[in-house]
Amino acid sequence: MPSIRLIISEMLLWIYVLLVYQNTMNENGGLFLPGFLGSPDYRILSNIIVLSLAGAAGMAYFAFFYSKLSDAIKKHSPMYALGGAAIGQLLMEIFPTHPAFMTMGLLLSMLGWGYVMAYILYKVATESPGTHFGRFIGVSLGTGAIIAYIIGTIGAFFPNIPISHLLTLPCLALLAFICPKKDYSEIPQALASTLTWHTFFTKSRTYLIIAATFMGILMGLCDSVTVIRFPEYAPSFPTSRLFYAGGLLFFGWLTDKKFSVMPAVVLVISTYFLWFRTFNTEPGLFLLLAQYVEAIYSAPIIVLMMTGFLHIAAHSDRPEKWAAMSRIIELPSMSLGLLFGVLFFQYVSLPVIFATYTTLLLISVALLYKITMSYMQGSAEEKLEKSVEAAVESHKQEKLPDETARFNTYCKNYHLTEREANVLQELLKGLKISTIAENLFISERTVRFHINNIQNKTGQESQLAIVSDYYRGSSSSQQ
Repeated sequence: MPSIRLIISEMLLWIYVLLVYQNTMNENGGLFLPGFLGSPDYRILSNIIVLSLAGAAGMAYFAFFYSKLSDAIKKHSPMYALGGAAIGQLLMEIFPTHPAFMTMGLLLSMLGWGYVMAYILYKVATESPGTHFGRFIGVSLGTGAIIAYIIGTIGAFFPNIPISHLLTLPCLALLAFICPKKDYSEIPQALASTLTWHTFFTKSRTYLIIAATFMGILMGLCDSVTVIRFPEYAPSFPTSRLFYAGGLLFFGWLTDKKFSVMPAVVLVISTYFLWFRTFNTEPGLFLLLAQYVEAIYSAPIIVLMMTGFLHIAAHSDRPEKWAAMSRIIELPSMSLGLLFGVLFFQYVSLPVIFATYTTLLLISVALLYKITMSYMQGSAEEKLEKSVEAAVESHKQEKLPDETARFNTYCKNYHLTEREANVLQELLKGLKISTIAENLFISERTVRFHINNIQNKTGQESQLAIVSDYYRGSSSSQQ
């Protein structure tokens, strides 16, 4: 499991952004727009878009420029970012009615939040085992959401005390104290996980990027219903965080235990959610169930996407680039979907809305299915290759005479072709499929094709069985 400092830092970041969200949404604060754009719906929409884009911009700056910073700046850059967020928060508190200062404050606060968020995820990817990524996200974000619920509940009992406003700066101060300051960038990536998942990494990046884009748009379209009805929905917002926390905790655990079932989970839950959003027009029922449905719907998507990109970051030569990529893509995509939903979806027919939802969902789930297949294939290959390596090492202690003649006899007995013999020779060295492909200047698919032929000719069921059969035969001949 990631260190307690990382978990608490992520939790505090989540509490902070929820406080900022609550301060700018519930009281119609934030940006002040002229004319008809200054209506509550458009003001809330503008606030959410600015929050999302500024946060994504802070993460993107870390992703693409962190490696170019000097060592001295790298070490202290999270503190600089938190300082910028504190300045932005002060501007919003001191000048709540001044449009320029409010906008500048909102941008600074979210840029700082995004940078530190990416920094923490980078630390998690490079320091923690991949089998705990989902639980880290569930525990940190889920606990943060529970605390946000408690704050919201206390605020409801004391409406005259601006509790959420009073807690934003102390939250940043505590975060500055807790946030890890040591630079771990020189720690070898191999410590991040016992698996390399070469196949998963090479095949899944594009799928994850496209899936994150579509799912972000989909979540934005769904959230547009809440924005349109925000005055009605606002009282239930704190309670929705409690159910959202439960979803994060459960699906974080499930992602680590059964990663392969998550696309099916997303499909089933999203199908119900889309039906609910599209066809439920009764305001009373909508407000009663919205908090439950929204919490369950978005939690598995966020956990799955963030976990996938953390795995990629853990085995990339640019972990700072990939660690927060899910949020860098998701937040602008969500803003696009939100904008489109508010401006257009309330004026189109239900079949058009449902068809749009369904198309985005099916494309996303198909991509997630491909990602899962790559994950399972890469994980199985890695475990098999480790078993082969162990078998080869155990047999290297045996001093078998005339190994070349023995190898040629084995290939002749099973009628192996020259290329199959070459693949077998590499396989007996304990090499991975990707390495064999590079050594023989062929594709990984071709290597698997030859291994399958060798299995058929020798009557063995796996690479490990081939290696064991070869050495058993050699040992028997020696005796």
